[in-house]
Amino acid sequence: MNCRKPNSQCSGVTPAHRSLAMAFKMVVCLMLAACTWTSPMAVAQSEPEALFPELNQLKPPVLLPPNPTLTVAPEGHFLVNGEPRYLLGQISYDYLNANHVPTPGYPDSLKWLYEKPLTYESAQRVGFDVMGVECTMNWMRTYVPSFNTRRYQPDEIEAHRLFIQQAELPVYIDCTGATWGQGALWNHKSKLPEEMFNSKGVQGAGNHWVAYSVTHPKGRAAYQAMWREAVESLRKHGGKPFVYELFNEPAYNDPSPYNRQLFAQRLQQQFGTIQNLNQAWKTQYDSFEAVSQFEKFTQSIGLFVEWHKFMEDVFVDVCELGVKTIREADPQPDVRICVQAMRWRQLPVDNINHYKLSKILSAISTTTGGPDMMLESHFYRSIGRGKPIHDGETYMGRTFESHRDQFWTQMGRGLNAKFRVQVEPAGVGPRMERTWSPGRSPLITTLPLVDAQSLRHTPKGIDRHDGCQARDAQGRRPILPPGSRHQARCGGAGFVPHPATGACHRTASS
Repeated sequence: MNCRKPNSQCSGVTPAHRSLAMAFKMVVCLMLAACTWTSPMAVAQSEPEALFPELNQLKPPVLLPPNPTLTVAPEGHFLVNGEPRYLLGQISYDYLNANHVPTPGYPDSLKWLYEKPLTYESAQRVGFDVMGVECTMNWMRTYVPSFNTRRYQPDEIEAHRLFIQQAELPVYIDCTGATWGQGALWNHKSKLPEEMFNSKGVQGAGNHWVAYSVTHPKGRAAYQAMWREAVESLRKHGGKPFVYELFNEPAYNDPSPYNRQLFAQRLQQQFGTIQNLNQAWKTQYDSFEAVSQFEKFTQSIGLFVEWHKFMEDVFVDVCELGVKTIREADPQPDVRICVQAMRWRQLPVDNINHYKLSKILSAISTTTGGPDMMLESHFYRSIGRGKPIHDGETYMGRTFESHRDQFWTQMGRGLNAKFRVQVEPAGVGPRMERTWSPGRSPLITTLPLVDAQSLRHTPKGIDRHDGCQARDAQGRRPILPPGSRHQARCGGAGFVPHPATGACHRTASS
């Protein structure tokens, strides 16, 4: 008798049986992988130099040629010489000369890594596709000729030059507005026009690292000088930029006399008469000027909303100026521009409107460290519109497992690159101890740089530690299918989506 039921039922194999069989196969596969996989940390402890083959032993696609062509696919993926690639990079902020300081804790065979600034060769041997560096500060001497910091010492200037010249990889240029960075003119504000600066300072009172006025012509001119130097600092040493960062961790709230005047004009344009404003806000102001002279912007709900919207819009406006300034100096279409914020869903806290910024920026940076990655990545994919998304300041634990977990999680949730912050070859040496104040966390961690090697990756080989991933008909492992961003629908620590199937699975460390 012919069975008219589905074949699975005729054979006695139900969906439950299939699920059980699949689970059993995955358990066996994972057990085999666990038995055959050697921890990179174990290798690093026994044979540290074994993790880093000589450059002539590396072959494409693991090896990138010097000065590769980096573009962006319509879906937002980075393309290196036309091939999709999830980029792993590092960012060095300053004190590059400290890399020359010998420190204990590594064999002589790794002196090339720990006692010299990263170069194309050492970056490739470690596993970095791109490099990152802070913008220089020469522009400040046009304002204060006597301006001098540690970065103006001959050894630091030379180290920065060598870093750019020897990178031979795409470079991410960072413009951090802290007082130790691009906001350092705040330390000399007594010599400069008061209206040039943020009236509330560089940090605190709703501000963070936006040292100069974003509205006053004198403040805007300072930002333009900074952005022009960001371009020139690479160009003069043959660097190849691929992302310019306009601001790092900005928050803006500046009730300066100039901004109060602009705010009064904005309210008049919006409401027409003070009577209309009072009716809408249920207040009793005598004039728009009186509104602008508030002591606290929490005096009324209407004032609270309109002041924050004003701050949001003027910050977007100065970023538009930044895009225009950089495009005039560097018109390369594949060079991207971004802002790295601290928060993504707390507008009244920092007045950084990511949705409006996404309309003028060509790259999306997650907030520092991407701490709220599940919801945050959904948000950035929604506003990204095919723009590359990266974590410009990645923080992880001090183990290989934490690095791999962060890497897989961010890739699975749609990011296209990440930058390990402050990865420096040298350890904490005497010069670094003199540089930082007592009790301050050292610039350079003692975790060996060998952890980056565990993340060596290409579109066809990124999953080298995932022994259960299926191959396609040509034997390739599909990593970044065209037109897609892998999205995580997984909950709980240690779970990430499989990059090919999207199914949730545990990471090797969980």
